[in-house]
Amino acid sequence: MVGEVYYDFFEACVYTNEGTTGIVYTYMGTSQNDDEKKPVPPEQSTVVLLLGTIGDTTWRMFVPTIGLTVLGLLADKQFHTTPWIMTTGIIAGALLAYVLVRRQIKKVKDDE
Repeated sequence: MVGEVYYDFFEACVYTNEGTTGIVYTYMGTSQNDDEKKPVPPEQSTVVLLLGTIGDTTWRMFVPTIGLTVLGLLADKQFHTTPWIMTTGIIAGALLAYVLVRRQIKKVKDDE
């Protein structure tokens, strides 16, 4: 015998099985289906979306900063200008990372 307790961000179902009773919580989306008035499951898992955002932010921060730092270090060794080109690479990489992360944040806010 299955009885539904409530529908919200999570769906909770009370079930009975051979004398035992328990509650099962399953993740459901918040959008409603007009025909049945039941929550519709999300298209992608929240964990997958979160990991994708973390990975996207990570490359936007570290690739420009570390890449331009390494290029500056190599250029400093080539032209014997230590540490000026490397320092410029660090600053340019940090500014580029800032711009890329800011664009990502703006895109996420626009999608909401």
